[in-house]
Amino acid sequence: MIKNILTFLFGIFVNALMVGLLIGGVWMVLYCTYYSIKYFISSVKVSNGNKHKEKDSQNTTESINQSQRREKELIELISKQYYIIEDKISFRCCYKVSTEYIMILLSNKKVFQSNNKFSCTVTQINDSGFIKYDVDIEVKYTQGFKVLIASINPFLENKLNSTELKVLGEIKRIYGLIINPRMSPYEKEKAVHDYLIRASMYDANGLNSNNILEVSHTPYGLLFNHMGVCDAYAETFQIFMYLCGIESYVVIGDTISNINKEYKHAWNIIKLEKFYYHVDVTFDNPGPMQFGQVDYKYFNKSDVEMEKTHTWEVMQYPFCLDY
Repeated sequence: MIKNILTFLFGIFVNALMVGLLIGGVWMVLYCTYYSIKYFISSVKVSNGNKHKEKDSQNTTESINQSQRREKELIELISKQYYIIEDKISFRCCYKVSTEYIMILLSNKKVFQSNNKFSCTVTQINDSGFIKYDVDIEVKYTQGFKVLIASINPFLENKLNSTELKVLGEIKRIYGLIINPRMSPYEKEKAVHDYLIRASMYDANGLNSNNILEVSHTPYGLLFNHMGVCDAYAETFQIFMYLCGIESYVVIGDTISNINKEYKHAWNIIKLEKFYYHVDVTFDNPGPMQFGQVDYKYFNKSDVEMEKTHTWEVMQYPFCLDY
């Protein structure tokens, strides 16, 4: 009897165990299936998210590249006419541009050298159903820049007026007197620097009276009247540098001590061998009380040395490092 009861209870236990295992197995299957599906969905979301991020990053890169291509294209369009001394530069864009954007491009002194003045208008037009933009730029070139370009490209001499042609002729005459082919670039630079200081004076009277004559801003005033101000020195020096085969820029900035904010200051950056240097011929001219004497305080200086007395938009010009 007891044996039968024990056998019956054992059977119930075994059946219960089998049912429990079956139910547990089903539960585990459902559990694992649930979390597998959840993980798969999560992975898909992450993957899609990464794809969207990669796509956004790719779109951003493409947008930047397109912007850079357009900027380069615009600079080339303008430069081709700028460096043949065209007073009016016009072209049509199939993409949107603004007056402000064009003026920002024109402010790049590494590309658009000298102290020329620009004005710009951008007109939106409908061209056979397509929106396009007409860009019109007017340029007022300085005398020095026009003579510089004609000295580089003689075919453009026909764009010079009689005064500018006279300046070009005088610069070539002086160059023949003070420069010989055996000189090093440094010797040529120094010869020009010294000649301009010994042969001219700064127009201090004009500055002090707030009435600088236009001619004092030009190479003509410096070479024929033997008097000029900073931009006359800088532009004349630049023309000589290019005749010497020396890369040169006119820097438009200011001086820390300047109290007459109506006038800015101009000087040069030149390249000798692989390095760039500041040269301020104006500041190396001691003044009328020491006429004919030459100073070298601002001759071939670095940015660090120059910024003690001068200010300028550093990013717009080549860097002059301490060597």
